[in-house]
Amino acid sequence: MSFGPPVKPEGSTDLPSLGRPPDYYAILLETIHNVERNSAQLRAMVYERTRFNLKRDILFGYSSLSLTELLQHLNAFEHAVARIEANLFDGQPSLTYPGHERPPLSLNPGTAINAIPLSRATHIAPTLERPTSIHHWGESRFARQPKYFPRFRKRAALFIAAAFGAIVLTAIILFTIIGSPKPNIVAQPNPSELPKTSEAAPAESRSIENGTKAKVNPFPLPTSFGIYALSENKLLELHALSLNVPDVRVAVSAEIKTASPTTISDNRPSFILFRRDLLNSAPQTITLRVVARVARETAIIDGKANVAALEQTWRIRNVSQELKVAPIENQREMIIARLDDGVVLSPGRYLLVLNRIGYDFSIDGPTPSPAHCIEQFQAANGTIFTQCRKP
Repeated sequence: MSFGPPVKPEGSTDLPSLGRPPDYYAILLETIHNVERNSAQLRAMVYERTRFNLKRDILFGYSSLSLTELLQHLNAFEHAVARIEANLFDGQPSLTYPGHERPPLSLNPGTAINAIPLSRATHIAPTLERPTSIHHWGESRFARQPKYFPRFRKRAALFIAAAFGAIVLTAIILFTIIGSPKPNIVAQPNPSELPKTSEAAPAESRSIENGTKAKVNPFPLPTSFGIYALSENKLLELHALSLNVPDVRVAVSAEIKTASPTTISDNRPSFILFRRDLLNSAPQTITLRVVARVARETAIIDGKANVAALEQTWRIRNVSQELKVAPIENQREMIIARLDDGVVLSPGRYLLVLNRIGYDFSIDGPTPSPAHCIEQFQAANGTIFTQCRKP
């Protein structure tokens, strides 16, 4: 169905005026009754097709039509659709015309919609407060644009892109110039004018570039990332244990079959942690865990207790010691951990625990403490561990 383009009268250069809306009710009713099967689906198709043709012909055939007149025609059409659906009887539209006689129409199925007379619309109270969106507008999106408009749009887009690129380039150049550090040019004194000294000045009085005295740490600092034990003013790197440290609620860990690779003689060592992640997430405290040697194993064989000595077997215990953590001045990626005042470590094996990773070391000494020795007993319900009565 199509309304068709408006007929242009002979001798006239303007389109005929779109006047009062025609009787859409009668036209739609005549079209529906010409359909072979009168069903709700076919009526919906007639409504949709007619609605599309009406909007297209009014929009493109009568571009001078005001918005109020356009709404009047659309409202009249929607009122006609509502009247037909309201007067259905047993699912069929009624052929009666309440309120007035049927208008004299001689329409056939092929020309019923195309023969709608259009004239200047009279004032009808609009039911739409604002214009609704018109579908299929993309088919004629540039129908009323000048021929040179696409070319102008391309040029405008190129100009905007070039301007944006120039702004970005200028910003990068300014940032590079402003943000680059200025070279610090220091005048080199004449060697003949320098005061003569017999020996070099002490480390505490060495001056740094800004003229202030540099504070020298009383202990050496590592030059590569790692965990170090500070013993007798010497750094000893600690190696990580391959076994994850269990939670303190677990009494003992799995077996450890290798001895500690690092042994120190100082019973009050400090520890220096040099890690990149310490810059923003330094811990508040660090824990030392006791690693006990399994001295012997007792098993019941044929009703008799069989005691066997074990060698090279250790287990991590839930016995721990807290260390105090402090930053190292002018070293943002280093911290130092120390024991509390008056606390000393007994001879034996320990783990410095950081994020469930244990760093292994041993304190040298003649007799380990009882906490560093355990026994295991093979019972019917599992293995039982007890502290050694005699290490």
